[in-house]
Amino acid sequence: MMRAKASIENINKDRQAIIVTEIPYQVNKSVLVKRIAQLVNDKEIEDISDVRDESDRDGMRIVIELKRGTEPQIVLNQLYKHTSMQEGFSMILLAVVNGAPRELGLIPAIKHFINHRVEVVRRRTAFLLQKAKDREHILEGYLNALDHLDNVIAIIRASANRADARENLVAYFGGKKNRYQHHRPALPSSIPKSLSPRARPKAILELQLHRLTKTLDRRNFPTS
Repeated sequence: MMRAKASIENINKDRQAIIVTEIPYQVNKSVLVKRIAQLVNDKEIEDISDVRDESDRDGMRIVIELKRGTEPQIVLNQLYKHTSMQEGFSMILLAVVNGAPRELGLIPAIKHFINHRVEVVRRRTAFLLQKAKDREHILEGYLNALDHLDNVIAIIRASANRADARENLVAYFGGKKNRYQHHRPALPSSIPKSLSPRARPKAILELQLHRLTKTLDRRNFPTS
């Protein structure tokens, strides 16, 4: 059951009006106003002196002026009874639950919707967390490159091509012996499952040299 949203306002010292600001779904406003006027003309509702539509761009406003000494709530109840200010609305709540279509009542439908939203938020949060971990892994690779800048440059310069440089960097930061290695680097933290072991070397190769010397400052990386 749906009802129009109505309030009672004083328009002068001894007269009141019913103000309708919302009407039920699929109810036509012009038809509703005509219906109220017809009820007044047919004397089915005798306590209404005027009805007019003052709706504008700011919203709906139907003004139903009442005669002096009228009880507004009685007139409002009559309007609910004889007009479409109160309407029944039927619907079929058909939803896919666990991969199968089901007809639900209102409360189960709301519960399933809330569970769905919780799952959406959980998945989005997990995705953003994994993305942040991947970024952290890359930034740790930049810090490793900064700690071993001379070795990194030497490996890149001595490599035959980009692919060779990447493999040499993978081996170097993996702790394997390398002819360009001046000292053993610290072993990297565990690699997130979403990244390949070559993610750090690839990011280092894509980094411009001037960023290694100027932008790659430890002060630019927050530490826990």
